[in-house]
Amino acid sequence: MATTLIIRTLGQRPSLLRRAVASALAQRDANVEVIVVGDGANAAALLDGFVDSRLRLLSIPHQGRSAAGNAGLAAASGELIGFLDDDDELLPDHVRLLTAALAEAPDAVAAYALAERLEVDDTGDEQRVRRRHVESYFPYSKAALWLHNLMPIQAVLFRVGLFRDHGGFDPALDALEDWDLWLRYAQAGPFKALPQVTSRYATPASRAARIARAEAHAPALQQLRLKHADLSATMNFPAIQALDDFFRQRHLVNTLPRFSLRRLWQYLKRA
Repeated sequence: MATTLIIRTLGQRPSLLRRAVASALAQRDANVEVIVVGDGANAAALLDGFVDSRLRLLSIPHQGRSAAGNAGLAAASGELIGFLDDDDELLPDHVRLLTAALAEAPDAVAAYALAERLEVDDTGDEQRVRRRHVESYFPYSKAALWLHNLMPIQAVLFRVGLFRDHGGFDPALDALEDWDLWLRYAQAGPFKALPQVTSRYATPASRAARIARAEAHAPALQQLRLKHADLSATMNFPAIQALDDFFRQRHLVNTLPRFSLRRLWQYLKRA
């Protein structure tokens, strides 16, 4: 099954970009197309000397993450689509494992795997890894997805029909645009979760940087809450149990009565 992997870049991390592209092209037993979209950057210049017939380079005027992602989606020819940030990387069996999962679950509209989170010092085009972490595996829960962006963007492969039927990224969002996409796509059918680690992604190691990032995302989070205020669902007992497992595996058991259930209730009231 042909797969398109889309990498958006501002061109500020050329060495990391080349690593990301190399990891996408190094997928084992997979038919991949890799599209690099330069968002206000010359993709051809950034990847000069990188010759591979599976690699396609696009350059667009700077319009933001969502517009760059949509340019890649419009150009994609694969039956399955995935994204990869230019400072992250895929492990060699990422596409093969997710493709197999979707073949085995024809009702699933997307599949995702675990990812290793690297807490790094931000040194521009280099990464100094301070800590590594992998979240515990738990089965997909639509309700949990409403409460938390369950998977980093590179961990997911989805069927191209979702883009055709439900559109791409919301151009009004330049943060949390991936969570918005998953919330919309999840209305079309279930996601399939895999327990294997198939990718790595970077987050700030500095507490101050993490706080600044959360503050920068706050307006987008408010937009999401307003945009998806009409979402509703009927939760049966297994769904409630899956949500309970989600909180327990996130080590939130002690705060569940006063925080997590209150947050869930607020979401359900908005619906």
